[in-house]
Amino acid sequence: MEFRRFRLLLLSVIFAIAAIRTAGDRPVFAAEGGWLTEEALKQVLGRKVAVAWSNVSARRAIDEFSRTQRLAFVLDRRVDPDQKIELAFSEVPLAEALQRIASRLDIATAMVGPLVYFGPKSTARRVATTADLANQAVSRLPSQPRSRWLQAKASKWEDLTAPRELVVAAAQECGIVVENPKQIPHDLWAQADLPPLSLATRLTLMLCQFDLAFEPSKDGLSIRLVPMPERPVLEQEYSVAASAAEKLQKLELLADAKISVAGGKVIVIGTHEDQQLVKELLSGKSARRTTVNEGRKVYSLPGVDAPVSKLLETIGRQLNLEIQIDRPAVAAAGISLEKSVQVDVKDVSADQLLKAVLEPAGLTYERRGDRVNVKPK
Repeated sequence: MEFRRFRLLLLSVIFAIAAIRTAGDRPVFAAEGGWLTEEALKQVLGRKVAVAWSNVSARRAIDEFSRTQRLAFVLDRRVDPDQKIELAFSEVPLAEALQRIASRLDIATAMVGPLVYFGPKSTARRVATTADLANQAVSRLPSQPRSRWLQAKASKWEDLTAPRELVVAAAQECGIVVENPKQIPHDLWAQADLPPLSLATRLTLMLCQFDLAFEPSKDGLSIRLVPMPERPVLEQEYSVAASAAEKLQKLELLADAKISVAGGKVIVIGTHEDQQLVKELLSGKSARRTTVNEGRKVYSLPGVDAPVSKLLETIGRQLNLEIQIDRPAVAAAGISLEKSVQVDVKDVSADQLLKAVLEPAGLTYERRGDRVNVKPK
């Protein structure tokens, strides 16, 4: 099998007829294009929904679901839109339903304003925070360019549209120049229909699909494309009693956030999602993060003969793993990453798949969550 045709097969065991229905429909205010606004979306995340999909493509399934729920979405370019999805559930809260859909595709979701982003886990955990940071940078610009940046606009594009052209056109519409547009590789995107968003948010949703972000110039009239931040965080102050900090610090949900007290205010340094949890908790609401535990995922790699580097690159992309190679140690061990290995496995776990690729080359790995460190045995 030629390497370019190499695919990882995600197997599932749920079979049902292709259909979608919504339980407990109720009218909510919708944005331009019929999409839910950000506030309306928050109000309906607990609404019960149901789906029954069999042999339906990912794009068609998500598109039909989003239109039924009036929920705008972005499907990252790195997600195979033609992969088939088998999924059925009923009477499930919308928030959990979104995560179940993403989990079945081995990706993740993020809420970015009034829409849902579906994409690689490493990007999903950063995109909302990156969008917030971009909007914060814009808020510090002089008043005249700032007003252009903050004006919310809906946007649409047709099939086979080049993303580089989309970014340049969106910026030009607001009188902004993109200094280095060639940082965006050539690609062709499927059609999209997005609700009103600020320019900073629109650009973030386009650029994140290439692991890019942007920095505005001091006068706000141009931007430079830069790598998307690896661990973006927001710092926010809350005018509440210092005792609230102690309660927040004890919450496992906020274990990754830094919470302190200064000047009579509680300071929280964390992601967009951390800040949303803090706001809900301080307003007296009960807050929790929805998690979904799907069944064991298995993968197949039948009869492939390819260089280790190429196999690792493809496995990282398809399994949404961040693969880091200790290249100095590999070179010192006299191992070439361009050495071809033969792999022929079926219905194995992700760890078994990695071993099947690495062991023949004299390599091993350490894994922590989605991060894989490759090194010599």
